Amino acid sequence: MSAHASESVRACVRVSPCNRVQELAASTRPGIPVTLSTDPRHTFTDNPGASFDSGAFSAWPEPLGLAAIGDPALVERFGDTVRREYLAVGFQVALHPQIDLATEPRWSRQSGTFGSSAELTSELVRAYVRGLQGARLGPDSVAAMVKHFPGGGPQKDGEDPHFAHGKEQIYPGGMREYHLQPFRAAVEAGCSQVMPY
Repeated sequence: MSAHASESVRACVRVSPCNRVQELAASTRPGIPVTLSTDPRHTFTDNPGASFDSGAFSAWPEPLGLAAIGDPALVERFGDTVRREYLAVGFQVALHPQIDLATEPRWSRQSGTFGSSAELTSELVRAYVRGLQGARLGPDSVAAMVKHFPGGGPQKDGEDPHFAHGKEQIYPGGMREYHLQPFRAAVEAGCSQVMPY
């Protein structure tokens, strides 16, 4: 077993199903550890492929609701709660926060965003990343994968880019830089990963 694989197995000690998966991965010829990730799971919405209702996890407002409250300290507390609950079941990567700006009113994924304000989204993503990852990424962190670069809010005709007919992003009025602002804030905050659209 490689030193890296051994370290990953030790990091999952508190979760027996995770332990078994890591043991299986470590026993293979390459010995590459497994990373378990998930879309958001702490909301009231059940939208397969985008989010899951909270189920056994604590239920919180949608990101749009957190943005309406506008309190970075609350968003950091939410991120920390997500971190602790994910680690308890073996998730190591959060496929969120979704920091697209909701600027196309026909786009169906607005509830997963912090709204249309680049400034507020930037402030809240910093807090969210701190809550998930802590001061720096380590064994007690959940890696934040912000999405969807370069900003999925301005989809042509509000279509979903998961499908070929929604592959075009447009930035009316030269707004591309505006849509990039939250991603710059996320990188400055130390987010570990970025999901492209």
